Order: sequence, then structure tokens, then C-alpha cells
Amino acid sequence: MFKKVTPENIAFFCSALIAALLCYCHAVVAPVVGEEMRYASIAWRMSIEHQWFIPQIGDHAYLHKPPLLFWLLIMSWKTCLHLPWTVIWPFLFAISCLYMTQRLTSFLFPEKKSIACLSPLVLVAMPFFINNVGIFRFDMLLTWSNLAACYCLFRSLSCRYYYWGFIFANAVGLLTKGPVIYLFTIPEAIFFAVYFCPSIGKYAAKYLFAIFLSSLSILIWWIPIILAGQSNLIVDMLTHQVLARATGNISVVKPIWDYLPLLPCIFLPWMAWAPFWTTKKINAYCLVVFCTCFVLLSLLKTKESRYLLPVIPFVAMMIAARLEMMSHSLSRRVCFLNILSIGLLLSIVSIGAYAILHTQLDKISIFYAPYLPNSLFFAIFGVGISAIIIGYFQLISPVFLLLSISVVVSAAIDLSTTYAISKTQNLEPSVLFLGHLLNEHVPIISEDSIVWDMQYAGRWEAWIPVMGRNDDQISWIKTHPNAWIVKQKKVDHLLRPYAHMENSCFEQTYSHMRAVLQICPVTAISHE
Repeated sequence: MFKKVTPENIAFFCSALIAALLCYCHAVVAPVVGEEMRYASIAWRMSIEHQWFIPQIGDHAYLHKPPLLFWLLIMSWKTCLHLPWTVIWPFLFAISCLYMTQRLTSFLFPEKKSIACLSPLVLVAMPFFINNVGIFRFDMLLTWSNLAACYCLFRSLSCRYYYWGFIFANAVGLLTKGPVIYLFTIPEAIFFAVYFCPSIGKYAAKYLFAIFLSSLSILIWWIPIILAGQSNLIVDMLTHQVLARATGNISVVKPIWDYLPLLPCIFLPWMAWAPFWTTKKINAYCLVVFCTCFVLLSLLKTKESRYLLPVIPFVAMMIAARLEMMSHSLSRRVCFLNILSIGLLLSIVSIGAYAILHTQLDKISIFYAPYLPNSLFFAIFGVGISAIIIGYFQLISPVFLLLSISVVVSAAIDLSTTYAISKTQNLEPSVLFLGHLLNEHVPIISEDSIVWDMQYAGRWEAWIPVMGRNDDQISWIKTHPNAWIVKQKKVDHLLRPYAHMENSCFEQTYSHMRAVLQICPVTAISHE
């Protein structure tokens, strides 16, 4: 990968080291919980049942995502089960994204090596990237697929083999998270033809055909499903997942402007230096691609903030170019005046947030607010004061200082928020309690599918059956008088997590502190 020690290599290793530290801290403050645990549980069942193409959750097919991430996890378990692969894979995806960002930047800005040095450091300093480092989800692998596709797109003009690389990268993205990859690569291909190709129509058609070829990779997954006589699952996948999510028929529908408040999180504190619009083709291309993908994702009815992650590296490249320009065009005094103002802002914000959290806690509706550690506000205040002192005395490079501020503040906010949320989602006490019952061969039934998220944590060999409150549940209880049942009850204004025995039932807070998970003997609820 690296033939000699260069400034670019040193910058990459520094960014990879930061990513490794963030992954480690993430694993310490928040073990795999919630949605991540569900994905691990699905892969665990696929491995046990040798069902490689139809992921299962309970007795139902899990068609929300393609199986590539599950396959990678199973493959790693076959190699070494005892390593924490739910942490290792996210780290590998993160450093792959950093590497591809630097490679793409180096190719786009061949005359300015300093931009290639800055781009991975800027990316690892951005809140959006930091927020997804160390998380076992599909988005980081999708980001790598998009970066690889864009890199191959640019290289394909000089080497036809990269045309097939473009097809392969799209195929990986399709098998990672479905057709959402094309919301990124189609605009990239079209604008690439507009900005850099001699014949717009010819090359646009060429790359759109490549995208069509990449879509055939889905047959790797679909053909085994068809041969198993379950082609109806494919129809359900297309109608109940892809189409329904785009139109908002399932999941939580969000307004079209939902992403707009995120723009300051993406561009601060970088927007303090010069605007991003420019007549240069490369910068203009990155900006147009980002804006187009931003609009397309905004049009989706169901969306999450992390869906923007695949285009965040384009913002990192623009920021790196602006920082490089800033280091030459702006005076050192102006740079440090801006950093001094950032330090003052951080100090004021940290004091204000600390005061509000400790005086108005009963009026704050954010479910994890009571568990935000005080160290978060102390850290931000310390960074703010340090920036003021360094900015006043002009002690070190303004670019290095700006990157350091962003890394520390973004990491502090992310790790503190992750820790606070994990306090409301960690099901380990219930996993241990249910594991003890299963070891005693006690029959267990559940009213809530949350029990499926515990599968991997408990390394259970079978799914706990889920039945709603109906005649089937009543009949099952009558035939299993010594059984236990998992259910939930809604609780208002619950301000602290707990796990203990209460009236012969084991109770634990879960689901963002809005409910209590109960594990009770059926005899205790037979009167209901």
C-alpha cells in the first residue's frame, strides 16, 4: 500500500490512529446495543442455521437490508469467533474510507499534495464521520463503496480496467444497503460526464449502463432465494421495503427540510474561512454532487441523518482545499482571530449548556439528557479556553489547531451522547436473567420482538417465540404453567435506569427510558 514514508502516508496513519482510538473508546463506553445487536443476532442465526441467503429474525425473513454485512461477520466468526468483530469491522471500514478519500483527493488535486494530506484528517475530524466510527452498521461500508466508485469513475478515462472497478464498487454498495447506492453514484456519473468528458451524452450513457450492469449483482442474492421456492420474498422486498420506505408507508416519516438543521454541523467551524463556491472544476463538482445528493435524500420520506455519510468525504475534500488555500491567502493574524472567536464561542456554549442541563432538567424532553456526563462540558470549556490562549499568543499552526479542536469537540460530544444513550438501551441484565432461565430449560415466550435483539448477546441456540396478547398466547400459557413471559409496560417520566426484581418479576428499563421490560412467571400475570 505504501512504498515509502511521505507526508501523505504520515497524515493517513495519523487519521487511522484517531479512528482506532475512537473505535476503542466507542466499544468501552457503549457495547453493541440496540440496532447493532439486532444485526449481530441475525448474522448469528444465519451462521447457526447455515441459512446464507435468507436472513431470519424470529420466524420471519429479514428483508430490510442485503446480506453482505452479515456475510462478512459470519466469515470472520468462522476464522476466529472470539475476536470482537462487531468492533473490528467498523474500524476496518473507517480506515478504508479514510484511505479512499486520500486516494481520490490525491488524484483530483495532483498538483497540491498538501490537500491530500489534509483530506483524511479533515474527514476524521468531522462530527458526521466521528458519529459513525465504531458503529456496526451498513453506512460506513456504503461510504467506502461510493468513494471507490467515484475513484474508479475518474480513473476510467485513462484506464479501461477502472470501468469494471466502477461496476464492482456499485455492486458492493448494492449488496450492502440496496439501491440507495445509486442515489450517490448516478449523480456522480452524470456530473462527471458534464464536467470532465469530451462527449456528455456518450459518456453519461456509458456510465449509466455500467450502473445497470452492477444491478445484476443482486442476482447473487436473489437466485438462491428463487431456487428455494421463495420468490414471493423478492416481491415483498421490493414493495414493502424499497418502495414503502421511499414513499413513507413504513417507518417514521420526516419532513423534507429535516436535513437542513444538519448543515451547520457539517460545515462548522470550517465555514469561518472563505466560501466554498468556486469556479474550479473539481471543487464545483464536489459541491454539486453533495447538493444533489442532499436534495435527493431530503425527498425520501423515511430518512436518518447517517444516510448523508457517503457524501461527507466530498465535503472533507472541499474543506481540505479551502484550508490549503487559507494557509497561503490569509494572514496568520486573521486565522488566529477566527480561532480565538471559535474558542470564545465554545466556552460560552459549554457554560450555557451546563447551566441549562442542571437547572432545567425536568423541562428537557431529550431522553438521554440526564445521563450526559459533566466531563463533556468541562472538556468543551477546556478546549475553548485553550483555543483562546493559543489564538492570542499564536503558538502553533492555525490549520493544525483547527483540526485538533474539531477532533476533540466532535469526539467528546459523540462519546458522551453515545454513553448516555447506551444507559437506556443496554439489555445485558435481561440477557443474563433470560440466559439463566434457558439453561434451566424453562419455557419462555415474549410479547415484544425486543427479545430478538438479545440473541447474539446471549449466544442462544434458538429464537424465543413472540406472541401477542391473543388466543394463541392464552392457549400456550395454559399448556406451559411453569413458563415465563417477556413483556413491556409504558412508564411516564422515568428518570433513571434500573434492573431488579419487583413483585416476582425481573424488570429493566429499556427503549430510550420510555418503557420497562418485564420478565415474569406466567402465574404472576394469569389474572390479567
